[in-house]
Amino acid sequence: MDFRDRAIAPLRAWIIKKKSTLGPLAGAIAVFWIISRLRAYITTSSNSTKLPSPRFALPYFGHIFHLGYDVIKTVSQWHEQYGPIITIQAGVKQVVIIADPFIAHEVLGIKGSQTANRPYNKVITEIYSRNGRGMSVADVNTTSWKKSRAIAATFFGPSGVKKKLTDICNETEKLVDLLATENNVDPYPHLLRFALNYMMFSCFGKQTTSINDPLFKSAKHQVSYAKDLTKIKHMASGYLPVLSFIDSLLGREETIEKHIAARDSWTSALMMEAYNDRKDCIATTLMDSVYAGEIDEMTAIVTVVDIIAGGMETTAVTMTWAFGILSVKPEIQRKIQKELDHFIETHKRMPMFSEREQFPYMIAVQRECMRFRPTATIGLPHEAAEDIVWRNKIIPKGAMIVANMVAMHMNPEVYCDPHVFRPERFLDKTETFTASARSKIEDRDQYNFGWGRRLCPGIYVAEVHMFSVFTHVFARHTIVPRMDYKGSPVPLDLESFLPRRETTMIVATPPSYQVRFVPRTKHLVQ
Repeated sequence: MDFRDRAIAPLRAWIIKKKSTLGPLAGAIAVFWIISRLRAYITTSSNSTKLPSPRFALPYFGHIFHLGYDVIKTVSQWHEQYGPIITIQAGVKQVVIIADPFIAHEVLGIKGSQTANRPYNKVITEIYSRNGRGMSVADVNTTSWKKSRAIAATFFGPSGVKKKLTDICNETEKLVDLLATENNVDPYPHLLRFALNYMMFSCFGKQTTSINDPLFKSAKHQVSYAKDLTKIKHMASGYLPVLSFIDSLLGREETIEKHIAARDSWTSALMMEAYNDRKDCIATTLMDSVYAGEIDEMTAIVTVVDIIAGGMETTAVTMTWAFGILSVKPEIQRKIQKELDHFIETHKRMPMFSEREQFPYMIAVQRECMRFRPTATIGLPHEAAEDIVWRNKIIPKGAMIVANMVAMHMNPEVYCDPHVFRPERFLDKTETFTASARSKIEDRDQYNFGWGRRLCPGIYVAEVHMFSVFTHVFARHTIVPRMDYKGSPVPLDLESFLPRRETTMIVATPPSYQVRFVPRTKHLVQ
């Protein structure tokens, strides 16, 4: 008999003895509740190497039924109760969740050689990524991952983006023209096309013409389906293997396989078209590597799929959040416009990204938007390759590790008054997003771009896009709330302006909304 049983035995005997006076039902409840609480307390106290965990995990199911409909809200409440790093049992999977950036840096950054890879999931690993190919899911130690990553870094780094600055500027002007109708408009689909066009041009050397373009619709469908695969309905059997028979019964895997096969054919056709035309794009570079025997063709296909999915949705979501927030912050927009007006009046032209340091307030607003409403809720998970010792606690081999981005960016120990939208907190942060993401953890401004070896390879191009959109929008327009049928403004309520509950690992999608882009009465842009 171990210590826990010796401690609980007298209490159990007393309760059983008194059970008849308590009544059968009350006695059963009392036994279950008191013994469970005492066991949990003693277990927590006596197992100092274990991470804190919420109580009342059920056999086999673990904490799944305690998560509720709003998973992020529930997990964030657990962080408040149990601390910045907790572990939950999601069926057969142990999941370590981190809400503190310094802990995340230690676990996912410093110990990155042990935590950089992804956990296995049949749908994601075998079907979506074709047995772990591409960049998002592939093992970081493979030659093909390193090759694909290097190609992406070349095209999305400063030298690659510099070649396309004119195209970015032209696309931004088209975007603003579509938004600036003074009518109620949902900016999200237009921002999706804006982000997709750069990804398509980088990958295939071609672009879409409008949100009604069949090419745009096809690409959007591919990305939306990929995002949908990270929803719990497609991943449930990975946590609860007993449910795998339902997948077989409903033919889910066969359906997914058919879609992914169609995706591969669609992508391959665009890649070969670009390669045969010798376009200066990612597809051509990847196919050169295929014919040189450095990677196989399926790796090239999945790499392009990863790039389009990662670059399109995240960029659009980030700016959609920003536009919604700023639509109810007119005083902040005026400060941005003041910076822009001063530059344009002095130089008689629009600014370039290389001149970004002349816009400290605008850059601070961008950072605060990304902190206030992060691009992702948890991002793609990592996995412990072996038992990891962290501050005398053990993260067991095989555990899934995720960062709670929402709680992390609302951490009061990192950000003063985190629930207040305050760009001034970042006025001393003048370095680029890339420099910040690669700096010491205490110098990072926000954590949307990930950790360690999995740091986003598209940080630079994302910031260039955001700079271009902000400068072109606010130099000539102001974002205001939508009008109702009576002509009255209907401002967004930021307290309820939260990610959709049925969210995914990839992005924290904003709720649908409309705003108006109204021309400024006096602007300096000709």
